[in-house]
Amino acid sequence: MKNPDLLTVITARMSSQRCPGKVLADIEGKPLLYHQIQRIKTGLGGRITVATTTNPEDDKIENVARAAGVSVTRHHKANEGDVVSLVHKAVDKVKPGYVFPFPADIPFLATEIVQRSLDVMRRQKANAFLWYMPPQAEWPVYGAREFPLSLTAWRLINAAARGDEREHVRLWFDRNRGSVGRVIYHEAPDNIYFRGKYRLEVDTPQDLAVVRGIAAKIGMQRPVKDVNLFLDKNPHIAMLNWSIKEKTGPSASFNPADYKKWWQHMKAEGAYSWDNQVVRFTGSKGIPKFCEANRCLLGWGSNGNLHTPKGDIIAHALRLVCKCEDVTSNWKPAIRRKGRQR
Repeated sequence: MKNPDLLTVITARMSSQRCPGKVLADIEGKPLLYHQIQRIKTGLGGRITVATTTNPEDDKIENVARAAGVSVTRHHKANEGDVVSLVHKAVDKVKPGYVFPFPADIPFLATEIVQRSLDVMRRQKANAFLWYMPPQAEWPVYGAREFPLSLTAWRLINAAARGDEREHVRLWFDRNRGSVGRVIYHEAPDNIYFRGKYRLEVDTPQDLAVVRGIAAKIGMQRPVKDVNLFLDKNPHIAMLNWSIKEKTGPSASFNPADYKKWWQHMKAEGAYSWDNQVVRFTGSKGIPKFCEANRCLLGWGSNGNLHTPKGDIIAHALRLVCKCEDVTSNWKPAIRRKGRQR
């Protein structure tokens, strides 16, 4: 079995404020949940369970999950929104090495990215994995920003999460990243995973229309990269949900104090590169500097100099070319006046 130490817990329920029944919406003759299960089976393997409430309306979810060949976990606390308790019930049965709580409304999971996170966490004996990016940057599309946690990290979440942190399973972790041990901050993925307004989730009828438009032409099992390229060529489908306002995510869920802690922890851990190297700035006041797209780490600014990940020190103005294809960035040394830097 591929990834025998991984348990994926797909959380699903029929109730939804903006799109009731979305997890079982018909997509090319099969429920949305069915397509998700097949994608995870093929791309990740490991053990999979679908977790839902004990409400009678969610019996349909159990039926679909069992017909797809995966186990089902149900918990009465999920009826009131305690999703952490629901996931933990599944975890406590299996006690896996890694836990992947995954919502049933994200149809195009980038399994290759999840696999990379697992490989790196195992190699580094880490408890979590995130992109090394500014908190308020444009993030990759849904499906390329969801990662597993170690069993140790999950147990900390279950023990400490309170209030809204019980409903949103990673919220306690995001607010307390320095309390879970080693966290990998990995350099950002390729440009193909970034697409601005593209909403690859199902939270509204408009989102569902986008997914159906994609499925009708290229199916539901294509990689996220192919989905983005398809939407590039079919803007009339991509724009169907552009008017939807984000309810969660870094810009909606965190305050300035959270961002400050995020920066501090990211700087301390350093950046993990695609060639499996950890780079960090050893000085006390280095400020991470990113490209104009806020994706690529150019280095750390300190005392008017740019310290690059390769160890170079740039003290003059320079036009830098980063990995974001044609995106370039200007580095300008600080102007010194009367012994001070600005």
